[in-house]
Amino acid sequence: MSYVLCGVVLFRVAESYMLKGTPTFVSIFLSILVLTITGTAFLLPAYATSLLTLVITPNPASLNVNIVFSGVLTPIPVPPGYEIKVEVFKGAGCAAGGAAVLLGATAGMTDTAGHYSWSIPASDIGVGSYSAVAFVSFPLTPQPIHAPCEPLSIVPALPPPAIKETDWAIAAVGIIPRHPQAGDSVILSAVIVALSSTVSFPESAQVACFIGTALVSGGIVVYPGPAGVPMTVTLPTPWIATLGTHKLTCVVTTIPAGLNPNPTHNIMSTTFTVAPVVQSTTQAESTTTQVLADFTIGATPSSQTVLQGQTVSYSVNVTALNGFNSPVSLSISGLPSGANGLLSDPSGTPDFASTLTVTLPGNVSTGSYTLTVTGSGGGMAHIANLALTVNAAATTQASTSSSSTDASSGLMSMIEQNQLLILEAVVLLAAVVIAVALLSRRKPSSTQPTSTGATGMV
Repeated sequence: MSYVLCGVVLFRVAESYMLKGTPTFVSIFLSILVLTITGTAFLLPAYATSLLTLVITPNPASLNVNIVFSGVLTPIPVPPGYEIKVEVFKGAGCAAGGAAVLLGATAGMTDTAGHYSWSIPASDIGVGSYSAVAFVSFPLTPQPIHAPCEPLSIVPALPPPAIKETDWAIAAVGIIPRHPQAGDSVILSAVIVALSSTVSFPESAQVACFIGTALVSGGIVVYPGPAGVPMTVTLPTPWIATLGTHKLTCVVTTIPAGLNPNPTHNIMSTTFTVAPVVQSTTQAESTTTQVLADFTIGATPSSQTVLQGQTVSYSVNVTALNGFNSPVSLSISGLPSGANGLLSDPSGTPDFASTLTVTLPGNVSTGSYTLTVTGSGGGMAHIANLALTVNAAATTQASTSSSSTDASSGLMSMIEQNQLLILEAVVLLAAVVIAVALLSRRKPSSTQPTSTGATGMV
């Protein structure tokens, strides 16, 4: 009401000047001033019900990030001459009358919708528990408008995340069917294995396969572990076979991206040929079909049990089918930690045999292991799984056996050193036995002679 009265008074003054011949520009100025004051008197009461919000992100915040204080002021449009401030207090509750540890002010809205935003490094405030409030003051208004008090927590800087490092390897790649014809839907597969990792299992990995340079299929797989155990992956998208010789390449990488100590293990390629469609013809009730070459791989025995520190052997046989004559390379995976696996013939042209010798250290972990022998050649890949059970070494039994052996060795040494004495004792014993036998055969006489005589005296 006071603003309205003031406007009326000023209007009357301007009017009186105009009656006294006041210049026109003075009258215009006074009229504009009257209208401005009168308009403000009507607008400002509307902003007495304005609302202000405050959002703090991130919250809680670590010491090495920026804290953003933002919000919105309604209603809009915002009158000229406003100022939004943010105060941060030590402790909770935005203590009234307490000294603010931080005071920030914005120069204006960031957009016409009444939004404001202000940021500051958390390190400028420091680690601790705080509370914050935002407020705005309009010209000619007696009280500022406050946003609700918001808690704020600042914690020490978080350590950087651990670097993920996994040594992935591809043991074999292959296609299904193994001998595709033009137009066949071909499924791509790969045998992957984590040789080592700085993280625990299960672990995710990305597997992708290419025909030539074109990506055919890929996806994320979950490797259950433990390290060293192969896992066969079948890619979800098939490839439609086309005539000719093709190169299949598969790659495995860590998900999310991490370090790889030996990336040369991560990729494997093989070539294969797609034949034209074989037409079956029936002549005199006989059907002629094309039979393609292949090979098989097997190992005996399929399962063995061994003690710590011992050596065990398997016989691996590679056999050609339908005239297969390409070289085949053998590899072994899944060995216990510290064990050594040696193939007598790591490669050859089927038919051939190779002896796998596995040497275990004395401190190898006991348990069951699956050894995988992989044969690759001629665009084909086959595996043979072998079971190996490692038991603890029987130390007590070995000690007893050793003691018995030592005692037997000592007795034999004593006999060798006293052969003459032993021979003499045997001869003496034989003589005694013979004498006793002779005496037992003698027969005693039935009468004994009687002697008689006279006794005389001298």
